[in-house]
Amino acid sequence: MTWQENPGEKESFRFYQRLIQFRKKHSAIRNGSFTTVLADGRVYGFARENETEIIEIFVNDSDDTVEITVENARSILISKGNFYIVCRKNGEIIEEICS
Repeated sequence: MTWQENPGEKESFRFYQRLIQFRKKHSAIRNGSFTTVLADGRVYGFARENETEIIEIFVNDSDDTVEITVENARSILISKGNFYIVCRKNGEIIEEICS
C-alpha cells in the first residue's frame, strides 16, 4: 500500500506537537487549581493556576467570531471553532497559542 502525504497533515502535526510541548513546559496545565473564568453560551474559558504561573484557555464553539477581554483589558478575537491559550508568570504574558 502506498501512503500519500496530505499537505495539511504536517501543519496539524506541528500544531499538536506545540500543544504537547506547552503541556510539558507548564506545570499549571497539569496540576494547577481549576477556575471557570468565562461561560457565555458556547464560549467557555477556564484557568489553571499553581504557585508559579496561570494558564487561561478560551474555547469558542459558537457559530460566530467572538471578542473576549483578557487581563489588562486586552481584546482577543477567536474565530468559530477555535481557541486561545495564554500563560502568565508574575503578571507578564510569557506564551500564547491561538488556533
